[in-house]
Amino acid sequence: MRPIGIEVKTLTPGMDAGIGATTAMCFQGGVKDAGKSILEDILHGASIQLALPAFKVGAVIGTDAFPSHGMTLAIGEFVARLGCDHLLRFFIDRLVFLHMARKSSRKLWADYVARGGQSAGTSAKTEILAPQPYRGVVLGIDPSLRGSGFAALDYRSDRDIRVLESISLKLRPALTQIECLAAIGHQVEDLVDRHTIRHVAIEETIYVQNFQTAQILGAARGAAVATAAMRGLPVFEYAPLRIKQAVVGAGRASKEQVARTLAGLTGYDFQGHFDESDAAAVALCHAFTWRETNR
Repeated sequence: MRPIGIEVKTLTPGMDAGIGATTAMCFQGGVKDAGKSILEDILHGASIQLALPAFKVGAVIGTDAFPSHGMTLAIGEFVARLGCDHLLRFFIDRLVFLHMARKSSRKLWADYVARGGQSAGTSAKTEILAPQPYRGVVLGIDPSLRGSGFAALDYRSDRDIRVLESISLKLRPALTQIECLAAIGHQVEDLVDRHTIRHVAIEETIYVQNFQTAQILGAARGAAVATAAMRGLPVFEYAPLRIKQAVVGAGRASKEQVARTLAGLTGYDFQGHFDESDAAAVALCHAFTWRETNR
């Protein structure tokens, strides 16, 4: 095995190594306690910005306690280097800061009591404006030039839904397009007169590849919407997928599924008239999803 060389040097004559087993530091003595009080006050107290000169303090190695004379010299060096003016300014700033903090605390507490125990920036009464569910009669419309469906649905709650009336407007092929549009408008007026309609819900235009068909469907929707608007009724539009999702729970549900679901919810027999059940589905979708915000 290769020998290991260790170089050992002696300390300067008269110097105490002061090296022993590790132990907790214990400061004793009047001057030491004063220094400890100052340092702890700085560490645990509030931060104070002081323009003080920087200086270097040597490291101290001790056993179970600092020698009294060593600590006295350290504090003396601290005071000497800091200077009497800086030390006096330090204590004055400290006292002023603590006095202001206590004064601010008292003022804050007085303000808190004066507000009746309320935090700053809050009022004693806080009003929560929650959206209100729909209540009332909805006129649902499934527009078509010669086979529009209408349904007046009275919605009071999820367990109190009634279909007041449903109509299929079947128009003869002999009638012109203008005559059909007039008949749609008259039917809307008739239902508005017979029932206390609050809102009107209508199905949005579906995508069709034929431009002429799109024009006809748009005209039928326009006749119904214009009539409702002239009577001062708000009109809401819903996509077919959204209607089926709201009523049945499936956006691709068939007309038969929509009719069966509505019959179960309302107890109304549509007798296979899918245009009427589709109109009722539009009305129920509006009642389920629309919310009134308090203003």
